[in-house]
Amino acid sequence: MASTTRQALLQALSAAEGAYISGQQLAQALREQSVECEYADPRYLVLMPSPESSAEDFARLQKAHHALCAEASSAAP
Repeated sequence: MASTTRQALLQALSAAEGAYISGQQLAQALREQSVECEYADPRYLVLMPSPESSAEDFARLQKAHHALCAEASSAAP
């Protein structure tokens, strides 16, 4: 990533501090919906499906995503 692009991204993330949830918070919210993440830190979350992931796994992820989006929409000013 070009240094100016990286700098702009870091500035945008810093400016949004408190206006977003962390990767760890998102991982916890997904875990409460029975979706386990591979990795989470303050800025990122990683999901790693595999060939063994079932249709039910993806349906659970989709359901959790919709629930979190609905919750975020209702909490928005």
